[in-house]
Amino acid sequence: RCPKAIIALAQTYVSHIQAHEDADQGEVITIKEGDLASTAKVGDAILCRFNAPIIKQAYAFVAKGIPARVEGREIGEGLKKLAGRWKSKNFDELLKKLDAYEEREIAKATAKEQTARITSIEDSVACLRIIIDRVIKSGAAGVPALLINAEVDRIFGDDASKGPHVLLSTIHKSKGREWKNVFWLQTGPSKRAKLAWQVQQEKNLCYVAITRAQAKLILVEMEAAT
Repeated sequence: RCPKAIIALAQTYVSHIQAHEDADQGEVITIKEGDLASTAKVGDAILCRFNAPIIKQAYAFVAKGIPARVEGREIGEGLKKLAGRWKSKNFDELLKKLDAYEEREIAKATAKEQTARITSIEDSVACLRIIIDRVIKSGAAGVPALLINAEVDRIFGDDASKGPHVLLSTIHKSKGREWKNVFWLQTGPSKRAKLAWQVQQEKNLCYVAITRAQAKLILVEMEAAT
C-alpha cells in the first residue's frame, strides 16, 4: 500500500513489513519547522504526537491566509470546559487558576501512577495557554471564557464538514486514514513513557504516522523550546 521509501522508514519500528514489488518509490525528506507553513499545501496533513504543537502550527497557517483546521471537535470542547470551570474575570486570574490546576491534577495522577493522564493534562494545559496567548495578543476585550470559546471554534472542526484546508491532527486521530503528503512533527515520544508497554505504544504511534503517507512523508525538525 505504501511507497518503498516510506516502508523502509516504517521498518525501523515494524521490521517485518515489506513494500509491494510494484509499489512506487515514494519520498521521505526532512524540513525545518520554520519552513512548514510555506511548504504544506491545502489537502496535506500534519501529524503530531501531541495537540499543543499542532495548534501552534495552525496559527502559522492562518497568518499566511492558508485555511487550516485542527482535527477533533471533542478536544476543542474539552478546552472550552477547562477555560470556563473557574469563571475567571480576566486572563491573569485564569492563568493562575490554570497553573494551580495543572500542579494539582498532575500530583493526583502521579500518586495513582496514571502516566497517560499526566501526558493528557500537560498537553491540554499547553493547548489552552497557546490559545490564551493568541486571544490576548488580538486585543479582544470581554469575558475570557467566551473569547476562548470563539477562538477554539475558529481552529477546531471535523474534517469532513470543512472546505479545502490543511489538516492538523494527532497521530491517534489519524489511524485508518491516508493522505498523499504527510508532514510529521518530530516532537519525540511522550517523556512519561517509561514501562516497556508504554514505550511500545509510542513506537506503534510512530509506525502509524509514517504509514499515513501515500506518496511523500516530510519529517519536520522542531525548534527547541525557549
